[in-house]
Parts: sequence; C-alpha cells; structure tokens
Amino acid sequence: FLRSFEMTTHKNLPKKFIKFDGHGDPKAHLAMFFAECYKFRHNHRALFRCFPRSLEGIAAQWYREHINPVELKNFDMLINLFIERFIQNVETAPTITTLCYLNRGQVK
Repeated sequence: FLRSFEMTTHKNLPKKFIKFDGHGDPKAHLAMFFAECYKFRHNHRALFRCFPRSLEGIAAQWYREHINPVELKNFDMLINLFIERFIQNVETAPTITTLCYLNRGQVK
C-alpha cells in the first residue's frame, strides 16, 4: 500500500510552499498550507510528507529536532504541537480590564 501511495501521489504533491520561518502566525501558515494541499487534506501520509517542506529557519530546526512522525497518531497531533510551539508569535488583543487600567494610567 505504501509503495502505491508513493507512486501515485508523490508526483502530484505540491512542489513549492509558502515557507514558515518560525515568525508570524502559525495558524495563518496552516491555512495557507491546507490551501496548497487541499486535494490531500484527508491523506495524513501526504500531509506528513509535505509539511516539513513548508518550513524553514527555526521552524524547520524545531521539526527536525523535536518531531518524529512515526510517533504521532495523526496529522492533527502535529498541528497541535506546531501551534503550541509558535503561538507566542500571535499578538493578542488587550482585554477590557487592561484598557481600563491604561485609561486610568495604572499600566505603564
């Protein structure tokens, strides 16, 4: 089965991806990644094969050093690890409490 997967889909997999370098929004990267891999969205093997090719810089280093696809049960596990690792890049909107303190001059 694996051999037939490689023969039939390898040539059909996207060749180039918009690269994620560890900066920016990981969820935005995943949205672009899935847009590129739309035909394979239900084929976890194809997604596992493509995802590392969409990374560069510290994101690629993180993948090489910390991810072993064989140990992951499905692609969703990889997505969760990826978001968990890079979510700090996303700016969050201030809360109402923070805005109230800013208005009073209590937050520097």
